[in-house]
Amino acid sequence: LENGSLLDYCQINPQSPDFAEHFNTFVLPLALDSARGLACIHSHNLLHRDLKSANILLSGTNVGKIADFGLSRTEDSTMSCVGSPLWAAPEMLTVESHSGGEVDVYSLAVTFWEMTAWTLPYNLAERNLGSMEPRPVLKSPLRRKRQHFPFEMTAQLRHPIGQMWRRKSLSRPTV
Repeated sequence: LENGSLLDYCQINPQSPDFAEHFNTFVLPLALDSARGLACIHSHNLLHRDLKSANILLSGTNVGKIADFGLSRTEDSTMSCVGSPLWAAPEMLTVESHSGGEVDVYSLAVTFWEMTAWTLPYNLAERNLGSMEPRPVLKSPLRRKRQHFPFEMTAQLRHPIGQMWRRKSLSRPTV
């Protein structure tokens, strides 16, 4: 699509200094597009399993479309492969059962946070990615620290993200 991926867009375009404007004109509409797209995927009994900013493509008017279904499976299929660990639900990185849409909901929460913070998860934008050792983030996924919310983020968005990235998968909402 015209504006590439959400990841590309965030790296190329500076964040608006007016957080309210940024939230109302970019984050909220894109979050709704992404949630609606994921709801459509789940309504067909499919799981994306690799939802992240690189897999949300933007049209010329910044309408979001979920892409890259290479790791998708039906809800009742066995999952053995993890998509992108930094966006993956903690249970995806363990032997814990993870067969439902709650794994995508967690990944969507990390992507919502990324749209608001305008940076990669776990401060990756500040690290040398070529020499980054991923093990500290993956070593103990159930104890992995949550992202800090940007100061400007309102409770209107903090609350849903907080529910979507709960550690207990069955306590996460559905889309």
